[in-house]
Amino acid sequence: MMLDKGQEDDWFASKTILTMFCIGIPTLIAFFIWEWYHDHPIVDVRLLQNRNFGTAVFFSFVLGIVLFGSTVLIPEFLQSSLGYTAERAGMAMSPGGAVLVVMMPLAGLLLSTKVDPRLLVSIGFLGTAVTLHIMTFIYLQIDFHTVVLLRMVQVMFMPLIFIPISTLNYIGVPREKSNQVSGLSNFARNIGGSMGTSLLAVFLARQNQTHQTDLSAHTNVSNPGYMQMLNGLKSLYIGQGFDAATAAQKALATIYGTMQAQAGALSFENAFWTMSAIIACLVPLPFIMRRPKARPKEPIVVH
Repeated sequence: MMLDKGQEDDWFASKTILTMFCIGIPTLIAFFIWEWYHDHPIVDVRLLQNRNFGTAVFFSFVLGIVLFGSTVLIPEFLQSSLGYTAERAGMAMSPGGAVLVVMMPLAGLLLSTKVDPRLLVSIGFLGTAVTLHIMTFIYLQIDFHTVVLLRMVQVMFMPLIFIPISTLNYIGVPREKSNQVSGLSNFARNIGGSMGTSLLAVFLARQNQTHQTDLSAHTNVSNPGYMQMLNGLKSLYIGQGFDAATAAQKALATIYGTMQAQAGALSFENAFWTMSAIIACLVPLPFIMRRPKARPKEPIVVH
């Protein structure tokens, strides 16, 4: 609630947001301490001491931010900047799901061979970082098919992260703790997605304000390009039958709408660039995890 409503309510200027913060943060800290020292914890947070599991939980958290964040960003861009309906935005996203369906078994097949799962995760991070960076080339005239292709490419490397991490999660963890491992990993991914979605909304709003301020600095009478565009729009509206005063107002409104659209597109580009940079920083980190031991070959029984 604090993260979702913070931007709307001007953060700590709101008593509601401040109250939620003052209750939520101490409660989370108290919960963590209680579970750490309890003999029979409901959530065994002490498992995070395990190097593989602690690292995998961190990866799941970051992946939640990226996966859910990108899933939210693309439809929002399509609807707010390009004017797509919710149905058409969903159609643009759906082929990405088909790519995941194909890539999941391939990732599992690679994992079943002698390929180091840490290498697969690292390749997955690198590929995801590159494809997120490619998303920074979106623009207001982009067509539907290009959006579909970009989404398909963007999710292509994610199975190389999810499948191996699910294996590395359990290394060094007692078998009876398997439910805890699964629960904590899924919790980290879900909470990362929730926080990522909220923080991206704040990031987009702040970036939009910044870009609008930068772009508006060029809308003055000393800028010949701006004056040429303004005069051209006024002439266009006068030609449509509007009087000079109304034509001037409509010309200014059109320029302002264009500026808002451009600021919005730049904000989405910055969001994708930021997520790409975060994922790129994770590329070498899988190698701090322990590699799973090779399974011993079963003896061949001869009758």
